[in-house]
Amino acid sequence: MSLLQSATLAQSFGRVNIFGGPGSGKSVTSVLLAIGIIKAHNTGDAKNTGDCLVFFDPEDAAKFVKPICDAEQIPLLAVPSHSFIDLRDALTEAEQYPHSVFIVDHYDAPHRELVEAQKAKLNLQGRKLPYQHREELIRLWDAWTRQLRGSQLHTICNGRLAWDWGDDEDESGDPVKVKL
Repeated sequence: MSLLQSATLAQSFGRVNIFGGPGSGKSVTSVLLAIGIIKAHNTGDAKNTGDCLVFFDPEDAAKFVKPICDAEQIPLLAVPSHSFIDLRDALTEAEQYPHSVFIVDHYDAPHRELVEAQKAKLNLQGRKLPYQHREELIRLWDAWTRQLRGSQLHTICNGRLAWDWGDDEDESGDPVKVKL
């Protein structure tokens, strides 16, 4: 049996990740890309078809991109939350709008919330999360990424270039940020 098979034409959905520092243009770039996707797949008026841009917004960036959406006549639905549970639920709700685009701006906020919830559960506030307790977080985050990859929507996720792993500490015991 050959591993090579004829390709088939199937509907596929875009998965885009944009990384950059604060103010580098991730939000605007993702919104412009989303508007282009919505318009490319929409033969009519987005307002009449229910198509929209769903924007998970932990940093209140929707106010900066709303004028762009208004000018392009694309409805913007914002989810002002840091919550990991809200992130998952927002994607499920967004799937009610089948020709829409789901943007996470940015995903490190719900991940940080998830880590802090795990630390609170283990009574580790102000301390780093021990390695042996990361497995539960990895499983939760993996379930989210499977949900995202399996979504029937185009998705765009924005993230920061710096990440605080909490594995290394400086002289004062504070976590060291590692730049990628």
